[in-house]
Amino acid sequence: MSLITCTNTKTSWSAARTWKWLDETILPVANELATTGFFACLPAALISTAVDRLAGTGIGVGAQDAWYEPGDNTGETPATLLAELGCTHVMLGHTDRRARGEDDDLVARKAAAVHASGMTPLICVGEPEKTDTHTATEHTLTQVRACTAGLPDDAGAYVMYEPGWTVGSAAAEPAHVAAVFDGVRTGLADRPSEVALFYGGGVVAGTYRALRSAGAKPDGLGLGRVVKEANLLREVLDEIATSPEFDG
Repeated sequence: MSLITCTNTKTSWSAARTWKWLDETILPVANELATTGFFACLPAALISTAVDRLAGTGIGVGAQDAWYEPGDNTGETPATLLAELGCTHVMLGHTDRRARGEDDDLVARKAAAVHASGMTPLICVGEPEKTDTHTATEHTLTQVRACTAGLPDDAGAYVMYEPGWTVGSAAAEPAHVAAVFDGVRTGLADRPSEVALFYGGGVVAGTYRALRSAGAKPDGLGLGRVVKEANLLREVLDEIATSPEFDG
C-alpha cells in the first residue's frame, strides 16, 4: 500500500481563505499530493465547490462529519448527501467532537452509514491525555474495535491514531506510536479486511522517517499545520517521495 495523506481544515477559515489556500498552496503541488492519495476534509458547506475546483487533479474532498440516519434530521448532513456531492472520505470521531460528547457507538453508526454510501470512513482514535504505552494501546484498540463494529467484515477502513494531547503540539514519540500500532494490528489480526493505520498529531518534516525507523510503518499521515504553508508542505512531500519505502 502506498502512503496516503490527508488534512482537516476544521472551521477556522472562511470560504475565501479556503479557496486561496487551494489555489496557492495545494494546487501547485497537486501532482505530488495525488501520488499519496491526498484528500482534504472540509466543512460541509464548501464540499460541492471544492469538488468542482479540484476536479481532475487527483485530490479527494472529504467531510469532517456525517449523520447516519435517513429522514428529517434538521441541521445534520447525511452521508448519502455527501456522497451525492462527490465526497470521497469522511472524518469521524475527531477529538474536537469527542470533547463535546461524541462516543464510540455514535462513531460506529456514522462509519457504517459512510461505508454504505460508498465513501471511506476515516475514524479518529487515541488517548485524550498523555499516558503510558500499554494504557494508550488498550484504549486505542478498544476504540477501534467499537468504532468499526458496524462495518461489514469485508469493508476497509482508515483509522487515524491522533492522541488528543498531540493536537496543536509536538508529535508523539515514535517508539510510543510504534508500540500502539503494533498492539492495534495484532488485536485486529483476525479481521478479514485491512484497516489502514494513519498517524496524525504534530506531523512535520522528519516525522515520517522517524516513525518508520521506530517500526511504526504508518499507512497514512494526517497533515495539520504543515499544509498551511507551502514551504513546510513541500518539505514533507519531499521527505515522503525520497523515502525508500514509498512506492507512489
